[in-house]
Amino acid sequence: MTADSSILVVPPRTFNLSAPVSGGEHYIFSTKTGDVPSVELYFIPSAILSADCTNRSNIKFYIFDQDKNLKFSHGTEPFILGEIQDFNAGRLALIDDKFNIFNVCHFLLDKITRIPLFDSVNPDIYLCFSRNQYVEDVFAKLGKKAFSPFLDMAKRGVRKISIRIPELYVSSNSFKFKNSGLRHPAHVGAPWAIDFLRKSFVETEGGVEPSQPVPVEVGQRIFISRNKAFTRKILNQDEVDKVLEKYDFKTVFLEDFRFAEQVAIFKNANAVIGVHGAGLTNILFCGPKNTRVGEILPPLCATRAYWVLSNALGFEYGAFIAEDKEFPKPDYAGWKHQGKLYNKRNVLVNIKAFERFVKKMVR
Repeated sequence: MTADSSILVVPPRTFNLSAPVSGGEHYIFSTKTGDVPSVELYFIPSAILSADCTNRSNIKFYIFDQDKNLKFSHGTEPFILGEIQDFNAGRLALIDDKFNIFNVCHFLLDKITRIPLFDSVNPDIYLCFSRNQYVEDVFAKLGKKAFSPFLDMAKRGVRKISIRIPELYVSSNSFKFKNSGLRHPAHVGAPWAIDFLRKSFVETEGGVEPSQPVPVEVGQRIFISRNKAFTRKILNQDEVDKVLEKYDFKTVFLEDFRFAEQVAIFKNANAVIGVHGAGLTNILFCGPKNTRVGEILPPLCATRAYWVLSNALGFEYGAFIAEDKEFPKPDYAGWKHQGKLYNKRNVLVNIKAFERFVKKMVR
């Protein structure tokens, strides 16, 4: 590729989603079709990347060309420091985006799926803002190298940095511009993205990849607990547990396990239930094609991420709409997504209705 050139790596497409088998009145199911824009790959030689880590949960970053013209940005205050550090580790591909605080769902479905977009240029290393044991385990499994200096930099009290990168590659779906941009999750279930994840972590040419022994006895029916999370907990969890036990669901706390262990836990699952949250990303690792996914939806705020993922995997998906302790269920006909207001609220579960829902899941 030549300077400032771009190549089309994924053509545009239209998607169609199967309706959920239950809970279809929730506002996230209002749109069952849509368009996904094309993805283009850009090459920027002698690029300068500036990052502002003042807010470690929302790193602002700016990409300039060799003439210091701003090319891509996530933020409103672009800058280049007087002292520019040099990056000398080879061809660098950016796989991150504006959702740069670590979240398993965004990390696996949005960022990691960008890796195959760069196959034609064979990067030496990938720029990913998150760094923890999970991230390291995933990159080790892929046999790829990650460049992620920013969180360490912020911990040392360094707020801003500018880096000169001899060869930088960027995909258009890391940013929102023109007719392109980020689409969540996994590029709205694009087959190439899902295939990359499955082949990387679940399947081999000979079938399902051997994994380490399952770290806990879970069986084929799994409930993903959020009791150790800070948000979207079930307020009457004890009552819910009794129903789950009745139908042989085993509860797992995914925070207790490393990446490979999580893959092993879900490999044989054919029924998975959980409250809306990143833990449901693990349905990606379910082996059986007849897997059923049950998502407990907060009544006021959710996204269609796991509905889309279930569709892409060919799994049957049903939703159970929970209750809010303070607010009544809204009229979804005129309801709009308001994440800042309602995303972190805990939920209540109507036990009789929930048992009917679980019974359908294991029929």
